[in-house]
Amino acid sequence: LGAQSGHDDQTHSWLVIAVFITEIGASTTMMSTWSLFWHFPDFKSVVAACSSMTHHGLALFPILLSALMRAFGLSFSSVMLGRLVLVVLACICCRYTVPTMEEYRAQGAKLVGMPLPHAEDTTFCRVFWNANLVMLQQWRMHALAMLSMAMYSAYGSVYVSLLGDLGELLFGSAAAGETLAST
Repeated sequence: LGAQSGHDDQTHSWLVIAVFITEIGASTTMMSTWSLFWHFPDFKSVVAACSSMTHHGLALFPILLSALMRAFGLSFSSVMLGRLVLVVLACICCRYTVPTMEEYRAQGAKLVGMPLPHAEDTTFCRVFWNANLVMLQQWRMHALAMLSMAMYSAYGSVYVSLLGDLGELLFGSAAAGETLAST
């Protein structure tokens, strides 16, 4: 809406897709940090705070980009190109620092004292099926987690839909509400 109203001349049609990918990535990162609950059972509040930060930290990303663009007079596309360069550099660093499966198995065999078993079928369908079998063992807990994530994700949509009314209540005019909702 902002680009259609002439507020943002740098908005590109891919921005909507990028927002959804970023949101999915943030949610996935947050959920993956939940696995730390089992590794650090005595530090559940710290793990929960870190998990929340991984999701909410990405919400600050557009604000930081906007400040960077204003401070240095950069365009949206140049800032996103810079981010792409940083992501590629991070991937290269991960490529050389994260152990391969062979290194992982060799270290595991060294620690356990015997070779680790290899998975016979590692196709996507088999891995997906096995992951669902694991989830079904605690289906009530996973259903509750999915329900709470759905409710949490819906909160943002409800908030955005009420911005016009919030602006009108805060600033006392319908024009202020429209301005808040469109920026």
